[in-house]
Amino acid sequence: MTKKVLVVDDEVSIANVVAIKLRRAGFEVIVALDGQEAYEQALASRPDFLITDLQMPRLNGIGLCSRLTEELGGIPTILLTAKGFEIDRLEIAGLPIRRIMTKPFSPRELLAQVQEALGLADPAHSASEIGRPTSDKEICGE
Repeated sequence: MTKKVLVVDDEVSIANVVAIKLRRAGFEVIVALDGQEAYEQALASRPDFLITDLQMPRLNGIGLCSRLTEELGGIPTILLTAKGFEIDRLEIAGLPIRRIMTKPFSPRELLAQVQEALGLADPAHSASEIGRPTSDKEICGE
């Protein structure tokens, strides 16, 4: 069964790069450009995994995770954040955030983290993928 991933980022270029990487790996991908749109998409489509930016209009990433936890019991999540932005650990306690990744990030590493979280990764393969140098085209940032 194909796993469904909801990708949320108000930076269209970042959302598109992540979506392409995930689709090429066989995931069904839904893209939203703000937290409120993502919330509505998640209720309608019930994704298996969530990748969300922290700072977004209408509803931030933590607010999105919190609301989805209340409504759906939570969706495993990777939270993306701008470099240097601090996250209050108490604010995310109890939320299904598996990892926080700082922008810029490697889409290859993000894919490996999603696969690992969903139990789809071959541990030897994902470790070698993470260790490889990444081209400039593969770095996502703000």
